[in-house]
This record gives sequence, structure tokens and C-alpha cells, in this order.
Amino acid sequence: MTPEKIVLVIIGFAESKFEGKTLLQKQAYFISQFLGLDLGYKAHFYGPYSQTIEDAINYNKYLGFVNEECFVWGENPYGFEQKKFKYHVTKAGKKIIDLVKKKEKKEYRKIADVIKKIEKAGIIDDYIAISIAAKVYYILINSNDLQNITNEKIEKIAAKFGWNIDQKSIESAINFLRIMLDIK
Repeated sequence: MTPEKIVLVIIGFAESKFEGKTLLQKQAYFISQFLGLDLGYKAHFYGPYSQTIEDAINYNKYLGFVNEECFVWGENPYGFEQKKFKYHVTKAGKKIIDLVKKKEKKEYRKIADVIKKIEKAGIIDDYIAISIAAKVYYILINSNDLQNITNEKIEKIAAKFGWNIDQKSIESAINFLRIMLDIK
């Protein structure tokens, strides 16, 4: 399934409006990881980021499959505007999703399963929690010594990426990942 269709399906699952570009990136990240897709994710300020997914968002907007609303809600301490993006699927986008459901049933079902796992973990619309979980997962899957990794090591590795993750957040992320991976 193409990145453009993946983005459209993710937004479509929100039914009304999907809030947050970061949230969209992180849901697509977990989908890519669980389905073995290379969507070009690299370490970024808010966790794993994919220019491919960003391009897919723009593609869907350009073709009129998705509408984007941007809300400015202040400035960060560095003077940059803080924005929140909301997305919703248009009628044309819904037709594409219906085609995907029919012609790419297996892939659609896999994406639905990952989204349901994120929902089950309780962070489907919490962009901060899912960002931290994505950062921890990124560290874990890129670790050369997974058997001996500790929360303290995760915190140190995170700092190398410029990510400040405290122990409590790491523990919450690990609990989320246990739910996602069905680990008791």
C-alpha cells in the first residue's frame, strides 16, 4: 500500500477530524514498524519522522482527498509559532478509502489492527504519549544490545538524539509497547 493511501486510511479512521500532524506521523510510524514498511523514518525532535509521510499528507491535500485546517495557538520559548493541524477526509477521499477496503483488504485490515492496538493502549489521540512511545521504540529497535538495555540506558540514548525523556515517561511508553506487542 502506498504512503498516500496509508495516510488517507489513518485519517479516515478518526471518522470526523484527525487532530495533529505529530500524531499522524507517529501512528504511521507504528504502522510502518508493525507491517515491515520502509517509510524513511529518521530521528527528529518529536521522535521518528518521515518526509515520505509529510509528502503523502501534501499529496492528499493537493488532490482534494483531505482538508487541512491550521490553528496557531501561541509561540514557543524560541519565538516560533505553535500550530495544530486538523484533517478530515473529503467525499473524494472517502471514495478512495472505499476502493482501498475492497481492493487492498489484507493491507487495510493490518492497518486497522495496528490502529486498534494503539486505541487499546489508550493513547490514540495523545500526541505526547505516542511521541514518547515512538521514541522509546525507535531506541529499542535500533539498539545493538537489546538484552541489556535498561530504562537508564534508554534515557541516555534519548539524550543523544536531543530527546528529554524521564523515567516515568519511559515506563509509561514501555507499558504502551507491551500492550501493542501483546506482551504480558
